[in-house]
Amino acid sequence: MKQFPLFLVLCLVMLSACQKDIDLVLPEDGNGGGGTDTTGTGGNTSGALLVRSVSISNGESFTTNYSYTANKKIEVIDMAGISGGIDAGSYRRFYRDAAGRIIRIANKVAPQGGIAIDTSFTYVYYPDATTLQYTYTVQTISIAGFEVTDSVLYTYNNAKQITEQYDYQLSPLFGIVQESKTEYTYDAAGNLATITGYNNITGTMEVVSTFQLQYDNKTNPLGADSQSALINGGSPGASPNNVTQLRFSDVANATEQVINISYTYGSNGFPATAVQQDVSNNSVANITFYYQ
Repeated sequence: MKQFPLFLVLCLVMLSACQKDIDLVLPEDGNGGGGTDTTGTGGNTSGALLVRSVSISNGESFTTNYSYTANKKIEVIDMAGISGGIDAGSYRRFYRDAAGRIIRIANKVAPQGGIAIDTSFTYVYYPDATTLQYTYTVQTISIAGFEVTDSVLYTYNNAKQITEQYDYQLSPLFGIVQESKTEYTYDAAGNLATITGYNNITGTMEVVSTFQLQYDNKTNPLGADSQSALINGGSPGASPNNVTQLRFSDVANATEQVINISYTYGSNGFPATAVQQDVSNNSVANITFYYQ
């Protein structure tokens, strides 16, 4: 079965965010339920801004640093560390217009298989000058002189949540390289509940993978930016709460991968620590969160 690496789950857990605008302020009550509150554990848990998370699994460390604009919107996400012996580092910078909307994203990843990858830019397009709901994005990726243009179209529901994205990759040499589609559903609290992936590798658009997610009822520390889909790399992750379980399956294998996440919470009501366990192979990641 295709395994979903723990560090990628960490990205999903901590880069999921609410799709509506809210202010970055401390919750009035840090004891809202959804787990055992443990004040003073983990990193610095007295602030409202998540600035760093550190995940340690099987002797490997993975650190994510966050920096913000003067308006407390995420500007840079810098990831550094090793997963399965592979450099999984990346750097993402978000450029915004005067209204605070993301209009361009710079992305740099570590060399893959010894091949350096150029910094890529994703350009975000909106139907008008005020809406936060972008209609499509375009990214050109260059690897060893070979370029692929990746275009994504987005569809929304009446709640302004992304329900579908259609992705196609185009090469000047080979034409359309791959087409894929992703569908999203949400629970009553607005959390992302399911992700269903399709591709047309057989010539027909067919289901290839599914994710099912469950949550606590605590506030997601990154739930302050209205454009979380862009911040977490394309997937909506439209979740005001924190992921407690992720179930992943692909059509080629009958056995699903189950990852459970348990939290302690700090005085700010946000996660202070987390323990992530992959039930399929008993691997464990211990995560600490730092705020200011």
